[in-house]
Amino acid sequence: MDKKKNRNRKLLEKLLDREWEKLNKERIYLPTLNSEELKQKIKRKIESKKTKQFYIGKSLRIAASIIVISSLSTFLYYIYSPKPVTEVQAPINEQIVEIYARPGTRKKIVLPDGTRVHLNNASTLRFPKEFGKVSRLVELDGEAFFDVKRDINYPFVVNSNGLSTRVLGTSFNICSYPGENTVVTVETGKVSVKPTEFPQKQVFLTPGKQAIYDANNDTVARRNADITEYLAWRYRILNFNNITLGEAAKKMERWYNVKILFEDEKLKNDIIQGSYKNERLENVLKSFEFIHKLKVQMKENNEVIVISN
Repeated sequence: MDKKKNRNRKLLEKLLDREWEKLNKERIYLPTLNSEELKQKIKRKIESKKTKQFYIGKSLRIAASIIVISSLSTFLYYIYSPKPVTEVQAPINEQIVEIYARPGTRKKIVLPDGTRVHLNNASTLRFPKEFGKVSRLVELDGEAFFDVKRDINYPFVVNSNGLSTRVLGTSFNICSYPGENTVVTVETGKVSVKPTEFPQKQVFLTPGKQAIYDANNDTVARRNADITEYLAWRYRILNFNNITLGEAAKKMERWYNVKILFEDEKLKNDIIQGSYKNERLENVLKSFEFIHKLKVQMKENNEVIVISN
């Protein structure tokens, strides 16, 4: 009987050593206990149970030992293995607030965290009535300037036309109208910009830097920028800095709530330059006629027709 007990004990120890080695190979860490000491305690505990002389068959005894060891391995793996960290938006009040600035209008908004937003014309901002416990997420269609209240624990994230802009506390401008490149310009602080589908293309921006995202090719270009040019709209300054007449027409449609038509589509490719502060539409069009040798007709239904001389 003693010989059988010794053989069974040796077999049990062998099985325990094998399972323990498997845990070590799988990098299961026991942060608060000495692993060797714990293994010896388990052996002693099993051995003390065996002294109670439960007379069961050798096969059943071995099977029971294997079950105990396997259960121990599973338990230790579950308790001590490193868990993957996943960023999940905590459940919050799902009520979404949507603010729309119609063409020809602008709005100032204070978000639930105290962040201040200047919303440009023909733009929409969506945000939850209450921010979650992981991040402060908003969505933008159009153009807005953000003066973000700093909070290192809860990043501020703006999703716009496939681009994610992430900050902790800074001020920056995003221009992201449908069908156009998304442009992010930083005034203060540091900003992370990345396509939502290609996060590996992430770039970082500091004051005076700008990112241009081309959604068609999923490319992000970084360059220096004249901040005053891209923030001028906040002060009711309409800038045309060496852009095509077609691009200028889109700006003017949003700015003045009109529809601009071209008698000759080739005119859209003409390059124009100019700056207008609080100017009426009529005055801007007159300057176009004088500087660029164009003829412009205004209709009663808010339509403007551009005609070549």
